Amino acid sequence: MKTRPNGFTIIEVMITVAIMAILASLAMPSFSLMLVKRSVQSASQALVDDFRYTRTEALRRSKKVSICSLAANSTSACSGAPATWANGWMIFTDQDGATPGTYEPATEEIIRVQQPPPNIATIQQIATPANTRTYFMYEANGWSKAASETFEVTPTSNVSSATKRIVCISNQGRPRLLVQGASGATACNN
Repeated sequence: MKTRPNGFTIIEVMITVAIMAILASLAMPSFSLMLVKRSVQSASQALVDDFRYTRTEALRRSKKVSICSLAANSTSACSGAPATWANGWMIFTDQDGATPGTYEPATEEIIRVQQPPPNIATIQQIATPANTRTYFMYEANGWSKAASETFEVTPTSNVSSATKRIVCISNQGRPRLLVQGASGATACNN
């Protein structure tokens, strides 16, 4: 009597691997979109969290504290340009010396530096009529005067606008994150 060998034949293994490859290729576009959405969500949440942290530090320290966008390839210089938030940002005590909103190493302290978020093309300010805010300063009482601003966080990949996120800064400096797919400065007025 011949016994039949146990196990799989090479043909069965090859067919199984081929089916798994087909299923994986169908899942990849959905997975890559999920990764893009996650990086946009993470960057926009980090921006909101750091605006809240800046306000909290101003209250805790009873000093003026500012948040500004970083200059390219820097960890301690504000950019001075309103549209460079994708370079990262920094939070520092702002003694309101010679130039408010500019870090002065002799008299001010860097509290936190956020490096450029990965896979983010732009964190663009959307303002009407002009995009001119280069920093946000919180007073010792936690308020930021005339801070009203809207940021749009956009991924590097060319995907649908549903992956963009909107960060709204109220006139008093309180941030909030709008749901995914919101668009434009008018979204913050709701």
